Amino acid sequence: MKFDSILSVIKHCATISAQNLNHTDHYAFLIDSVLVAFTNPKFIIDLQDYKASSSKLLFLVDHVKRNYTFQDWCASKSEREMHLAIMLDEFRENSIWPPLKKWRNELYPIYGSLTEKDGIFCSLERASAQIFGFRTFGVHLNGYLKLSPSEKTPFQTPNSLLADYGIESFTKPTLNYPTNFEIKMWIGKRSKSKPLYPSMLDQIVAGGISSGETPLNSLFRECDEEAGIPQHIVEKSSPCGTVQYCTNVSKYGFVYQPETQYVYDLQMPLDFVPVPKDGEVEDFYLLSMEQIYTLMLAGYFKPNCALIIIDFMIRFGFISPETEPDYLQIVDSLHTTLPFPGPPSKKSN
Repeated sequence: MKFDSILSVIKHCATISAQNLNHTDHYAFLIDSVLVAFTNPKFIIDLQDYKASSSKLLFLVDHVKRNYTFQDWCASKSEREMHLAIMLDEFRENSIWPPLKKWRNELYPIYGSLTEKDGIFCSLERASAQIFGFRTFGVHLNGYLKLSPSEKTPFQTPNSLLADYGIESFTKPTLNYPTNFEIKMWIGKRSKSKPLYPSMLDQIVAGGISSGETPLNSLFRECDEEAGIPQHIVEKSSPCGTVQYCTNVSKYGFVYQPETQYVYDLQMPLDFVPVPKDGEVEDFYLLSMEQIYTLMLAGYFKPNCALIIIDFMIRFGFISPETEPDYLQIVDSLHTTLPFPGPPSKKSN
């Protein structure tokens, strides 16, 4: 899919505005009266009829108020996690919910608890996140080089790269360019065996934050697993805020996918070359911002990864109000307000 503007790239991923998210016909998932998700009505009948035992329904569904919650007997974190795990495994085995075919064996948290120290109501299989519609969290690393006119890197991406992607001509985009240095960024090409977005372009490192992990813990793990970046280099990365959006997945009947991505920047050593380790990444390219911009508009980036790059280009001044007519709408779209809780704040003693 090709795009004619930066804003259209964003709208391809951030498809649901905060206003539309709060005026939905989906069923509200409440835990202890806290809103944690909006679920498509097509999945509600499965939840309504599911029995944790011969005499116990797991969920209480209110079709008038269009919400659902756990039955009163299922009130503890451990009970909820146990019965959700059993239910989802049954649904997967019986092919009741198609998204569960992409089972990950990874737990994602649902936040909002005021009684649990970690703020987690319960954790459940990652593949079910789209079905329930609860908020998920990830971490993305922008690994870049800042080159003075006299500096060179030993690694050079072939000039034929754009042609390899079917881009025959290259027009320098209208961006603000620094005058005394050049920014290049390491980009990963996703493995063609990935279940989602195979062979598309990605950050040097990116991944979901599992239950019990902090963003930094997740970053250390992903950097080692995906690119072989040692911890002493990763420790120099800087947290640069978040990118938030809500997308929809029409493949499964219009389900909501609200996501928060923690963003880190890391100025990479000139002599470091990332190496694929775990099979998640096929190759790494060192690209100029012009090349990245061109490939992004040509539709070769994983949708949410394009948003992270746009955020980077704004913060580094490549995209500005003077050169981008949609500047304010772009900035707003990268930071959609989501009505679902996140991790609790850390209070100092």
